[in-house]
Amino acid sequence: VLSRAKTIKLHGYPFYEESIPIPEADAGRLTVLLSSKTTFRRRDGKKRCSGYSPEYGVEWKADGDSTRALICLECAEVKLFGTESELYCDLSQEAKPSLESLLGRYREDRTSATASP
Repeated sequence: VLSRAKTIKLHGYPFYEESIPIPEADAGRLTVLLSSKTTFRRRDGKKRCSGYSPEYGVEWKADGDSTRALICLECAEVKLFGTESELYCDLSQEAKPSLESLLGRYREDRTSATASP
C-alpha cells in the first residue's frame, strides 16, 4: 500500500503524506494520554515482534513548540521527539489498549497514518 501512495519520512520511518484530521474530543483524549507519565515505562528491549515499526505518527504543538510521537502498537513502543529531546520507551500495559481503541478508528483507510491533533 505504501508503494501506491505519497509518503514522507518522519525521523526515518515512512508515513502517508496526507494527515488524518482528528476531532477535537479525540485530540484532547490523545493529548491527555500521551502527556501522562503512567503511559510510558522504561524500555526493556525484549520483544516478540518483528521490531519497531511505527503505525501512527501524532504531532501536537503548544506554546510554539512541537512534539511528535511515533507509536508502534505491535511491540508497544513509542519514540517521542521534542524540540530539545528524544525518548524511546515502552507503553504501559494500561496505556496500550487505550491507544489501540483511540487510534484504531483512524486506521480503517490506511496501514500507516499521521495525525495532527
